[in-house]
Amino acid sequence: AWLARRQGDLARAQVVLQSAQTQIANAAGLDEGETNEAMARLTAQRARLAIAAGNHEQALKITQNSAGAAVETVRLFAESRALALAYLGRADEAKPAVKHLQSLLAASAPGDDEVHGRTSAIVGIAAQLRQDLHGAEAAYAEAISSYERVGDVHGHANARLNLAMVLSEQGRNAKALQAFARAFEDLLRVGAFGDANAAAFNAGLLFARLRDEVAVRAAMARVSRAAANLGANAPAAWLASLAGTAAWHAGDFPSAANHHAEAAQTFARNHDPFAAAMAWFACAEARAESGHPEGA
Repeated sequence: AWLARRQGDLARAQVVLQSAQTQIANAAGLDEGETNEAMARLTAQRARLAIAAGNHEQALKITQNSAGAAVETVRLFAESRALALAYLGRADEAKPAVKHLQSLLAASAPGDDEVHGRTSAIVGIAAQLRQDLHGAEAAYAEAISSYERVGDVHGHANARLNLAMVLSEQGRNAKALQAFARAFEDLLRVGAFGDANAAAFNAGLLFARLRDEVAVRAAMARVSRAAANLGANAPAAWLASLAGTAAWHAGDFPSAANHHAEAAQTFARNHDPFAAAMAWFACAEARAESGHPEGA
C-alpha cells in the first residue's frame, strides 16, 4: 500500500489496505489487543489515503475511529483530522486540531525528527490554506530541515514542493522555480511519481502565468515524464489542463475552455473526481470569459 501510494496509484493502495484489514479480521489465534491496534493503524492509513484522493469528508469520518488506539496511531489519526479540516476550509476547527497534534508530538515524540517534520508540514498546509503565507513558509522550512536530518528524501522533497507553491503565491518566482525543480528531481528519484507530477505541473502553471511559452513546453515534457507512471491516460489529462491554463493566460479563452473540458473528461475516466471537478470549473470560467456564459 505504501509503495502504491508513493507511485500515485491510490486505488491500488486502497485495495491493499482493505485486503490487509480483511485478512487480520479473519485470522485465527491472534492476540486481541494486537489485532485491534493493527486494524486501527490500517484505518488511520486509510484516512490519509482518502485525503490524498481528495475525499476529505470521508477522511474526517474515518478519523473518528481512534478510540483505544496506541499513542502513535492516535497521532496518525490526529494528523489526518487536522489536514481534513484544513482542506475543507473549516479553519475554526482546524486550528485547535493542529494545536492538539502539536501537543501529541510534544508529549510522545519530542525528539523524533521524522514526526516533527510531518507535523511541521501539516502546520504549513493549514497555514497556507488560510492564506497565512509567512507562517506556511516558516513551517515548511522547519519540515525540510527535520526531514533532511533523518535523510527522508521524499519528506523534504514534498515539503519543498509545498514551499515552492507558497513562494509562487508570494510572487517570488525565481526561488519558487528553483524549489519546484529540486523537488521534481528528488521526487522522481525516489519513485514518488504522483508528487513529481505535481511539482512539474505547478511549475508549468507558474510559467504559464509568466507567459513563458518555452518554459511551459519544458514543464510539459517533465509532466509527461512523471505522469507516464500514473496510468495510460494520466499524461493526457495533466497536459490538457496545463495547456488550458497557458491558453487562459494568453487570452485565448475558447482554446482554454476546450483544453480544460478535455482534461475534465480524461480525469473522470481516470477516476479522479476532484481533478475533474477543478478542470470543469476552469472550463466554465474560460467559457464565461469567451462570451458564452450559457456554456459555463
